[in-house]
Amino acid sequence: SQTQISDSYAVFAEENIACPNGASMPGALWDGSKILIWSGSKLKDNFLRKKMLDDLSIQSVIGVPLMSKTSAIGQLVFLFQNDDLDDKEWIVTLDFLSKQLGDETARKIKEIEFELFYSSAPDILAVIGSEGQFVKVNPSFCSLLGYSAEEIKSKPSDYFLHPDDIIDASMESMSVKRSVRNENNFLNRYRTKSGVYRWISWSYSNTFNLDNCYFAYGRDVTQIIELQNMLDSAANLSKMGAWEFNLENKQYYWSTMMR
Repeated sequence: SQTQISDSYAVFAEENIACPNGASMPGALWDGSKILIWSGSKLKDNFLRKKMLDDLSIQSVIGVPLMSKTSAIGQLVFLFQNDDLDDKEWIVTLDFLSKQLGDETARKIKEIEFELFYSSAPDILAVIGSEGQFVKVNPSFCSLLGYSAEEIKSKPSDYFLHPDDIIDASMESMSVKRSVRNENNFLNRYRTKSGVYRWISWSYSNTFNLDNCYFAYGRDVTQIIELQNMLDSAANLSKMGAWEFNLENKQYYWSTMMR
């Protein structure tokens, strides 16, 4: 039955067999990047899984490279228990499949690569919609604020902002949407789930797609801001006034800070 054939093929498929360039069907597909149809002596002489051919009574094999532009990025191998295939008909059909699946596979690979970059980035990455809401946020942002991605996306960005920063943030957002770019490293404070505020330095992309979304890149600079405040306080303390009294002439001398 078809189920038995599929189960048997799955067992053979688990065997790891190395195919050097040009060897067997997979190697030949990588080498030539064109549809191959093997049967008869061609199949028996070149196919490495000979036991599988015998056990499953395979008479013909068609190999299809998945093409994206001019490069093969994957392949499909079809096994048949008959050898009376119409080569021309199959090639016309599979040539279309090769290009369609190749382009779709390439798109999916890029999508996976982007998601891997997005999810593993140590800094904040987000997509912001035209109304100022978060459309997409990465785990680093969630970890910083203590909210889940769904919680962040379900509320307007103003919900998380310090009240004193809302107007400036709104003006910055308008500038981005009008493509009148303000300088990068725009600072504001975001409230975490525990109620503590964190300073975030933001940079933005131009808007994209019909919804006028834009990318936001953020970095938690709370420690830098707190250190700067501490240094400013130390500088002010260092300017503390002083005075002295001259016992000989009975006069006081006051520093500028004490006058």
